[in-house]
Amino acid sequence: EPVRGGFGYAILKNRVDIPYMACLCRKTETQIICELGERIYQNPSDYDGSPYSGWETAEEYLSGYVKDKLKIALQFAEHYPDLFQRNVEALETNQPDPVFISDIDFSIGAVYIPEEMYRDFIYETFETPVYYRVNIDIEYSRILKEWRITNKSSDNSISVKQVYGTGRINAYEIMECSLNQKRVRIQDPVSYIDKNGNEAIKYVLNVAETQIARARQTKIETEFKNWVLRNSERVSKIEKIYNDRFNNLKVRKYDGSYIEI
Repeated sequence: EPVRGGFGYAILKNRVDIPYMACLCRKTETQIICELGERIYQNPSDYDGSPYSGWETAEEYLSGYVKDKLKIALQFAEHYPDLFQRNVEALETNQPDPVFISDIDFSIGAVYIPEEMYRDFIYETFETPVYYRVNIDIEYSRILKEWRITNKSSDNSISVKQVYGTGRINAYEIMECSLNQKRVRIQDPVSYIDKNGNEAIKYVLNVAETQIARARQTKIETEFKNWVLRNSERVSKIEKIYNDRFNNLKVRKYDGSYIEI
């Protein structure tokens, strides 16, 4: 079939060249587009106003970062529905399967979890008094790539010092360690004489206190997961953020239906 031959030659050019294919097949560009049908799509990102520009094979267009492509297609379809509404419909049926909360690692420290969710968790779980919430806050520095909880020592409640913390490290300090993917370490200062004969201080791991603090850390991390799962809105929010950010790639597939042996 002439169109198939032309299609094959166009592939050798690494793009769908409608005018070139029309020339090879002795047909009009419109005929070529109609005959290829769902096997080609006009990519709005490469659309320059010409009805023959920006065409791609379906395998190419309906793969890759399809969520981004869908957003662009929706924008163009508003202004050029006759051209790009078919793109929207095709992309909507070619999105990656959603990943659900059971398959998402939403542990403390995941940077895709918004600050306000961590903030709500510590206020609710540690029972932070309202008058302390003005000063005790959580923030993420994208420059330092580090989480920080401000004014960690201002709240000395039983929940902070005993239930989720210890006498050596409070709940906010433990939470900050977890946010930064660090295991808690409790160290004691020990005096010693250095090689110059001067008294100096070194810090030695306190095994017993560290074990207690890490038990509290595990308790906080477990409570965070339970806290998320108890609320459907929080679950939906994490699922949406995760899927939008990480689950946006569609692997290219070739069906080979046009190949004749």
